[in-house]
Amino acid sequence: MDPIYRIGDQSKAVVLALVQTCRAVNQGNVSFQLAQPVRAVFSSKVSDHEWELTVSTGYGNSKRDVYLITEDDLIYRYSETD
Repeated sequence: MDPIYRIGDQSKAVVLALVQTCRAVNQGNVSFQLAQPVRAVFSSKVSDHEWELTVSTGYGNSKRDVYLITEDDLIYRYSETD
């Protein structure tokens, strides 16, 4: 299965930099917006070395892609729809 929304190289670099900053300041999660039509992006800590990234279209009937964030990569896991 492919993701609903592709994350480009520039966006990937931004996500990885944000997670690095969160690790440095011991922050457990971060929410931000990349670009339309994607409305919300949320990263949360899964373990000391892994984070999960959720890319969503927004509220109500939303579509989401879930990625695993490792030290230097985003790995697509699955998509879901409300």
